[in-house]
Amino acid sequence: AWWNGWHGWNAWWNAWWNGWHGGMPGGMPGGSGMFGNVGGYGGPSKQAPVEKTIPLSLEELYEGCSKKMKITRTIHQSNGSSSQDENILTLNIKPGWKAGTKLTFPQEGDVYPGKKAQDVVFIVAEKPHSFFKREGNDLHYTAQITLVEALCGNFEIVVPAITQEKVPIPVSNNTIKPGSKRKIKGYGMPISKQPGHYGDMLVTIEVEFPTSLSEQQKIEVRRIFS
Repeated sequence: AWWNGWHGWNAWWNAWWNGWHGGMPGGMPGGSGMFGNVGGYGGPSKQAPVEKTIPLSLEELYEGCSKKMKITRTIHQSNGSSSQDENILTLNIKPGWKAGTKLTFPQEGDVYPGKKAQDVVFIVAEKPHSFFKREGNDLHYTAQITLVEALCGNFEIVVPAITQEKVPIPVSNNTIKPGSKRKIKGYGMPISKQPGHYGDMLVTIEVEFPTSLSEQQKIEVRRIFS
């Protein structure tokens, strides 16, 4: 009897081992499945999160800010009825956060019978700025100068900072080529993972050419550069 019983267990074990990657085998001899009701193992299943975009200005992302968001979630009952629940969530935006940063509020979304409530995820988006363009922790700015300034030099470019400051860039007596660049260290965005550290501001200098010249001006230009 024990021999036949042992062979029964051995056959079940081989079937279980060989079928491991193909799915859970049937019940053990004399009992139910190995883990009983697999579908109920581990509690209610989790639903996909609800994602909402929150547009923020560069100034808000520079300073950090707090936003209060009113959400309405639906609570579904097993009998088919439902009710709605309102809540106010506070979003604490840290200085230097980038577009794509996610802020998750666990189980603040819709509720369905037998499932965990959805998470609510807010995704940071950057609003376009009137004159700055952000790349990583750096800010890019384009400064316009006149042709006379580009040729003669010896002037000062005043650049606005995201902090409302005015930052002067002295230009020597040398001529300035269109597309020349200057770096102002520490005037970029805060680095969120390194408090107290900042990116840079990268200034591209563009030259405004006159749209037209008089005949006399053309003669003078030819004389000067010939």
